[in-house]
Amino acid sequence: MFKQLFLFSAFLLVLLDASTPAVPSRESVVAGLVANGLKKDLVEKILELREKYNTEIIKANASGNQKLMQATWNKHQELYHKLFAKVTKEQKEIYEKLNKQYHLYF
Repeated sequence: MFKQLFLFSAFLLVLLDASTPAVPSRESVVAGLVANGLKKDLVEKILELREKYNTEIIKANASGNQKLMQATWNKHQELYHKLFAKVTKEQKEIYEKLNKQYHLYF
């Protein structure tokens, strides 16, 4: 009985593992966005901002402080606006198109 339960549990774990989509690597994300027309340095800056934001928002959420969460959101919105103020109109349009398709922005 124990052996059957163990085998069934192992089978379920294999099924769950097979059905869980893999998270793409940073390199594959960069390559995909560059292949769609974004410049590599812009992609790197976007990913850096996003990673920093994700880390900071997790900390803010863990604190339970609503004002800190809002301040974190506002700060990163400002950083994105500053970043996109420096890029060409063409790059901004490509990013906006990809963002609508793949929800890149936060």
